[in-house]
Amino acid sequence: MDFLFALLPSELSSELGTILTFISLLLYAAECFFGYRLIRSWISVLGFLLGAMGGFHLCILLFHQTGYAIAGAVIGGILLSALSYKLYLTGVFLIAAYAVFQIGTTLLPLEGSVLYLVSAVLGIIAGNVAVKNMRPAIIAITAFHGGIMIASHLPVFIALPAGWTVFTGGLILGTAGALIQFFTSRK
Repeated sequence: MDFLFALLPSELSSELGTILTFISLLLYAAECFFGYRLIRSWISVLGFLLGAMGGFHLCILLFHQTGYAIAGAVIGGILLSALSYKLYLTGVFLIAAYAVFQIGTTLLPLEGSVLYLVSAVLGIIAGNVAVKNMRPAIIAITAFHGGIMIASHLPVFIALPAGWTVFTGGLILGTAGALIQFFTSRK
């Protein structure tokens, strides 16, 4: 995404970055506190985005025209969104795996290929756990992913107390989110 900001004037790039960070905070808060209730919707949105990207790139390769690529993106997005909703367990696996992969790349004190490899392995393990133990795993993963991502984005907007780290902030927010989700969602 940084390459897109480089194309914009610096004032606009900064403002756009702040707006996108704020939107991210809102989405992460929804994930942290309502992830279990929103999982089906997010699976459909993820399916739409993946289908749109795939349809766009496929049509660019086949037809070399933007109009066809946009139509391919819309059609691919709609098809994969509908399919992903039907393939619920696959969506649960992918969302859990991605969330834990992102937690790993944010928190683990590793670098380079080792960081990505360890995070990917943890993500695959979490995806399998989420498919087998749906409710508790989805609640824990969405709560802590949302909490950690909020903690990592919050310093853009407010000065945080000394000792605040992404880990401690994520742990506090994730625990609160998990408790709220466990007590407000049906079994």
